[in-house]
Amino acid sequence: MSIPINSHISALTIGISSAIPADFYEAIGLAGALLYTDIDAEPDLTKLSGASLAIFMVNAQVGIDSNMVALWDACRESQLPRLLMVSGLSEGEIDFDDIVMIANRILDPVVTPFLVLHDESGQPNGLIDIATSQTYDYSKNPTKIATADEDLITLVSEFAVEYQELLEEFGDAGFADGLLFPCIPFISSLGIGITEARRYIDLIPKL
Repeated sequence: MSIPINSHISALTIGISSAIPADFYEAIGLAGALLYTDIDAEPDLTKLSGASLAIFMVNAQVGIDSNMVALWDACRESQLPRLLMVSGLSEGEIDFDDIVMIANRILDPVVTPFLVLHDESGQPNGLIDIATSQTYDYSKNPTKIATADEDLITLVSEFAVEYQELLEEFGDAGFADGLLFPCIPFISSLGIGITEARRYIDLIPKL
């Protein structure tokens, strides 16, 4: 399977670079190729040819640039499955929800199967799966899995309803058909995002 990975240079991707662990490709079990590394360079659309999936990495503190929009639009024309991963969530004032709103406005409506949880100091430390109401505390080793309390379930209920509506609209094959676009938080230092991305990547037929 071929997976082009598009990244804003500030997302620091290795193969894409230090924002993604050196074993990222091994972790997701697939090969990847960087579409471009220069923010001022024209995106190389030829690398989309024969691809099974495009992973878009964006730094929350920088946002989505015009080259990324052009690549996204090219993927849309061929209905190539797209996965949006968001880094830079521990570095500034812009959070995951902000990037989701931006993506909804300038790319396509995205789905958020996981939302970011924070510790008492306000730093990201885990996720909630809004479909199952399970929480994952990645600051623990091993990761602590629990059922969210009622207050948290209520807090994310609007996201859960929107997510369920999109799943019902596009069906189980929506992602693989290039119609449903998950947006996944990515925090390398805690290992957040790898398992969650794999959940979707594994839905793509291995060619």
